[in-house]
Amino acid sequence: MWGDHQQVRRRGARRVLRRLLHRRGIRSARIPPGPLESEVRAGTRALGVPPENLFVYKFQVRKLPDVRQEILEELVRLKKELEPSTVFLPSSKDLHQDHQTVYLEGLRAFKMVTVLGYELPWNNMSFDYRHFIVLNERQVATKIAALKCYHSQQCRHYSKEDFIWSWARSRGGQIAVDFAEAFVTCPHLCIHIQS
Repeated sequence: MWGDHQQVRRRGARRVLRRLLHRRGIRSARIPPGPLESEVRAGTRALGVPPENLFVYKFQVRKLPDVRQEILEELVRLKKELEPSTVFLPSSKDLHQDHQTVYLEGLRAFKMVTVLGYELPWNNMSFDYRHFIVLNERQVATKIAALKCYHSQQCRHYSKEDFIWSWARSRGGQIAVDFAEAFVTCPHLCIHIQS
């Protein structure tokens, strides 16, 4: 999973990450310098993610378009190392310039695997979701516990516990379950060779 701000990325798909990390060995990546580094380490620890599965990069926030080639090269390296079957990226409709860069470079690097774009309602003017992942109450509570580790972000409306519960309930209601997350299925290239 890749994103420019750890707290944003965590909200978009964190509930699913814990499960995938343990099952598939997917690793998380990328945070800006400053207080978020200690917060992401605490939040990741709250999820039960081993510290060795967290890669920390010090790219400057809002400057990712300037280093897009470096990001692409690192994503390609990670693809070879991890061989993921599923990758979570910001959605293509995300308005933040760093999120757009991560999406485009991520799609280039991982075009041969399943790519799911995560939802950030405060950054998306539209969100054409087609993929849902059912969550249970414990997974939503774990996400909230991880988000509480982001002390610098607690003033944001989307950091509020009731917002997270409502968001999960809303997505769950769309598929007749208590809680869920929604994702965009990103286009990817599949090559079938006939013999």
